[in-house]
Amino acid sequence: MTDAARFRGRSVWRNKSIEIRTRDKGLCQHCKPMGKYAFNIEVHHIVKLEDDMRLGLVNTNLISLCKACHVMADSGQIEVKVLQDIAAQQEKG
Repeated sequence: MTDAARFRGRSVWRNKSIEIRTRDKGLCQHCKPMGKYAFNIEVHHIVKLEDDMRLGLVNTNLISLCKACHVMADSGQIEVKVLQDIAAQQEKG
């Protein structure tokens, strides 16, 4: 089992995931500006855990995405900078 997989199984991650979903009002933050309100939300690590475990619980590195956007973000079809800007805006409230 990888460090990232162990991290995702910890209660601290489950609690942080709930916190981020609440912050983002349970909506996909990539779809929302386009007037789409996708639900069935997953929390995405903008900088992947495998690349920097220190960012695993940092709010500005976390964003709520629908399954489709999560897949696109993981494959690089959504730019990291775009996601970072959205997450930073969400933190400002």
